[in-house]
Amino acid sequence: MRSYYALVITFFIVCCGGKVLAQGKITSDDDHKGKENDTEVFVITSDSVKHSGTKLKFPPRYFRTSEFIAIDGVKYPRKKKQDIIAFQTEETYYAYFAGLDDDMQRIRKGKMNLYVYYVTTTTIGHATADEARRYVVEKDKNKFMVCRYEILEKAFADNSAVLQKFHEFFPDAKEADKIFLKTSIPFKVETETLKNMLLLIEMYNGN
Repeated sequence: MRSYYALVITFFIVCCGGKVLAQGKITSDDDHKGKENDTEVFVITSDSVKHSGTKLKFPPRYFRTSEFIAIDGVKYPRKKKQDIIAFQTEETYYAYFAGLDDDMQRIRKGKMNLYVYYVTTTTIGHATADEARRYVVEKDKNKFMVCRYEILEKAFADNSAVLQKFHEFFPDAKEADKIFLKTSIPFKVETETLKNMLLLIEMYNGN
């Protein structure tokens, strides 16, 4: 979930004629494929207990750290980001990752889970904004790894077909890390990276 402030700044810059880096689109199908199931909404509190229901509600003006998230009228406190380590709305699954202002969105679920979050760099004086998507994989429960070449190579090492495809998509480690870690990435490259990452994770998960 992108932060409220990032959205406001980006909107301001666009209205002022600034340049905003577009992203390859995360679709509703990606949302669906990251969810636990179709209908359930829930929060998972810091004690790893899952609290399920049918209706999830945020407090008014929700952004960043909120005071609570409510499930069917029951409020679960969130004075600190880590009070709720994951939650699922009607559309999307999100997880807490230490150090982020916002929660990560899960877009693939399986033997290896794939998450995304966003990094925005703004230069108000020059009316520009660069936004880049970061990818995070989770192979062991709650062990999140921000993607870069070495991380993914090790993660795919136990599946030779996926590892081979990974090397085809990202033949050079330094160039791959520029894609994964820089904040200014051409639209075409970002779109292609999203497509490749989804294919690799689906291959690994046997989809």
